[in-house]
Amino acid sequence: MSLVQTTVTSAKPGRRHDAIAIALEASKLLERHGADDNRLLMAQMAGEVTNTSVFTTEFENGEAWGTFNDSLLGDAELEALMTRVERDDSPVVLLSSSIGNEIPLGRNGPADRGAVVEAYISRAIPGRFEGALELAADVFEFIEAHGGSRCRLMQLNSAGMMTECLVASWELENMRALGRVGDAFATNPTVSASRRRSWPLTVPSPRSRAASTSRSRCSHPRRRRGTRRRSAGADAT
Repeated sequence: MSLVQTTVTSAKPGRRHDAIAIALEASKLLERHGADDNRLLMAQMAGEVTNTSVFTTEFENGEAWGTFNDSLLGDAELEALMTRVERDDSPVVLLSSSIGNEIPLGRNGPADRGAVVEAYISRAIPGRFEGALELAADVFEFIEAHGGSRCRLMQLNSAGMMTECLVASWELENMRALGRVGDAFATNPTVSASRRRSWPLTVPSPRSRAASTSRSRCSHPRRRRGTRRRSAGADAT
């Protein structure tokens, strides 16, 4: 079961390119410790969190994540990088970090990575967790039927007030494809009917909708594997 470690930052005014550069530097250091699946996502249409960055590192399972973190101890270069990130002249402000565990839904679908990543964050209503899983599976079938891929459901851990929230995400070729999915969602009668049924999810916070851009400068596209907060994005090389 995949595990994703996520760090959210905000670039200081006029320092966006410096922020990307430091993320690239971090990616190279993490690769040295076996973390070769890194991505940088830039929020494009995200309400209050627009232009924040999400740096993700993915692991095959929890043990691989733990082994990786053990190996970081004593890395002087990484310690120096973290010191630079925390200084007043750093190009970024660290906002949060969390862990996400993938929830298996017993289904298969296309696993191609796309330039655009869209995600919804929600919290299951007490006693309705199974209903939330069923809803995610239904939504994923719809998304894949309209060109989406790499549909996944994650649960957040070590995420402060967002702990146990669910993150449903999928990837698309470009923003045009994202718009096409939105058109289909708005006009499909089956989807309209599903909106009227008892909803097993609730919005975890006012910041419920977001969009992000994947920057492959901090990842290896050939090796990358692939609510009600929403996130969508585009891959910029």
